[in-house]
Amino acid sequence: MITDYETALAYIHGRPRIKKETTQRRINELLQQLGHPERQIKTVHIVGTNGKGSVVAYLQQLLMESGLLVGAFTSPFIVRFNERIQINQVSIPDQKLVQLVQRVQPVVTELDAKDPELGPSEFELITALMYLYFHEQGVQIALVEAGIGGQSDSTNVADQALMTIITTIGMDHMAILGDTLTKIATDKAGMIREDCPTVTGPLPDEANQIVQEVAINRHSQLVQLHQQFDYHRLTAQSFSFQDQFGNIRQIKTNMIGDFEMEDAAVAIAAFRNLTQKTAMMPVTQTGNIIQSAIPKTRWAGRMEVVQTNPRTLIDGAHNVPAVRRLLETLDQFPEQRFNVVLAVLADKQYQKMVKLLRSDPRIHLYLTEFSGTGQRGSADFSDPAFADLDYITDWKTAITVAQHQTSQKDLTLITGSLLFIATVRAWFFKTTKN
Repeated sequence: MITDYETALAYIHGRPRIKKETTQRRINELLQQLGHPERQIKTVHIVGTNGKGSVVAYLQQLLMESGLLVGAFTSPFIVRFNERIQINQVSIPDQKLVQLVQRVQPVVTELDAKDPELGPSEFELITALMYLYFHEQGVQIALVEAGIGGQSDSTNVADQALMTIITTIGMDHMAILGDTLTKIATDKAGMIREDCPTVTGPLPDEANQIVQEVAINRHSQLVQLHQQFDYHRLTAQSFSFQDQFGNIRQIKTNMIGDFEMEDAAVAIAAFRNLTQKTAMMPVTQTGNIIQSAIPKTRWAGRMEVVQTNPRTLIDGAHNVPAVRRLLETLDQFPEQRFNVVLAVLADKQYQKMVKLLRSDPRIHLYLTEFSGTGQRGSADFSDPAFADLDYITDWKTAITVAQHQTSQKDLTLITGSLLFIATVRAWFFKTTKN
C-alpha cells in the first residue's frame, strides 16, 4: 500500500525499465484509463542525442519570463526524483506525487492482470504522472523531453503538440534505436508532428536528409540552425542571434562553452516561432525577454563549477557525441592541463569515449567506477586495454588524487554518466555544507 513518498518512489522504480514491445500501446492504454489528460496539454516536444536538457532550461526561462505557467519534463534528475516533473522550475511536491501514484496504482494493477505486456514500464508510468499533474495544475505550455528516440518514445502521444525540437542526432542507445545514424535519425524524426513546426540544431547530413523528408511528408515547417537562424560567438559568454524576425546584437550567458550558445540559439528560435504561432506577443517584443532570460538560465551538471580551489567542474558527457562536444569546449579554456575523472555506464561506447579523451595532450585521464542503477552497471576499466591509464575503483579517491595533481594553472573535470555526475554533485555540495 502506498502511503508516503518513499513507498511511492519504490513503486515507480519497481516497474520494469524496458518492455519488449517498443510502441505506444501501453502508454496509450494507461492514458485512456486515466481520462486522456495529455489531450488537454499544449506541448513542445524535445528530442535529440545531446543538448535536450539545456534547450529545455533556456526555453523554460524564456516562456516563464513571458508570463506563462510552464511545465518541464526531463530526465534524469540530478538531486531528487521530483526534478523530473516541474512547473515554473518548482519540482512536484512529495505529497502530490504520492497522491498521483495512489490514483494510478489501481489502473496499473488492472492492466497487469489483463495482460502482463500491457502493464506500463517505469518511464511510461512517470510520463502518465506528468500529464496528470500538468493537466491538474493548468499548465499553459509543457516542455516534454523524450526519454529515448522519438517515434518509439512513450512521450509520442496525442497531446496538443505545438512544436518539435530536434537538438542533435548522433550514435547513442543503439541497442534500442538502431546501429546506424539512418536508423537513429528515422526514429527521432518520428516525433515530427503533422502541420507543426520543427526546430533543429546541427544535424549530420545523413540525419538531416531524413528529417527534411519526414518534415515535408508531414507538412512541418523546418526552422534549422545555420539555415533559418544562426548565432555568432562574441566573447566567451556572449553571442549575437539572427533569424527571419531580425537580429539581437548581444546576448549574455552564464553557461560555459560554444555549445551552450548553440543550445541557447535553438531555444531562442523555438521561442520566437512559438510567439508567432500562438500569438502570445508580437515577435518584435521578444528581444528584451531573450536578453533578460538567457543570462538567468542554469543547468546543473553542465560545465558546472563545484569547487574553486582547486578549480573543479562537472559535466555530463555521457556518450561519444557529448565527449566530442566537451573536447571542443575545452579548447576555449586557457588551463595548461585537465585532470579528467571518468566513469561511464557499461552500455555506452566507453572505449571510444576513452580514446577521444586521451587524444587531447592536455588531458590526464583517471578512470573509475560508480554503482550504476538497476541492471545498468558501471564500465569495467580493469580491462588490459586500459592498463596504461590510471584506474582507481573508488570514485571519491579518484577525484581526490586528480585534485591533488591540479595546480592553479590546471583544472579538474569530472565527467561521464549523468547518473555519476548526479552522485558526484550531491557529494560535493554535502561536503561543502559540512
